Amino acid sequence: MLKQENVILDVAASSKEALFEAISKVALETGVISNADAFVEGLKAREVFGSTGFMDGFAIPHCKNAVVQEPTVFFIRLQEGLEWGLADNTAAQYIFCLAISDTDDGEQLKVLSKLSRKLVHADFRSQLKAVTSTADIVEIVNQAIG
Repeated sequence: MLKQENVILDVAASSKEALFEAISKVALETGVISNADAFVEGLKAREVFGSTGFMDGFAIPHCKNAVVQEPTVFFIRLQEGLEWGLADNTAAQYIFCLAISDTDDGEQLKVLSKLSRKLVHADFRSQLKAVTSTADIVEIVNQAIG
């Protein structure tokens, strides 16, 4: 489930790596992970395997990593979009990042699957783009993945 403290709005990031470092900083500060560098490397390695870009400005970077202490979903809205290799060639500005424990029994992968299925729907994407409060984002996302 998405928590308000894991919604990060108006992030300025000039690259995927800068974004991953910003997410990792929050994840470390909130006890989600135990090592920021290892988490960044895990996210980067996953991107090398294949783009996590979706469409219409959305991407879902994720990694399964031993440094994940608490499986968590983050939602990040960037100030400006990043080139991400999205299917429709738009820039990624709305990011779901999943921190998945290497001992995950499949629950977090189910969350990833639910998010992917919801992002197919234009109304879900439009809702997330239109809302401005973290509480509204949390409600919309948790209804979708709950």
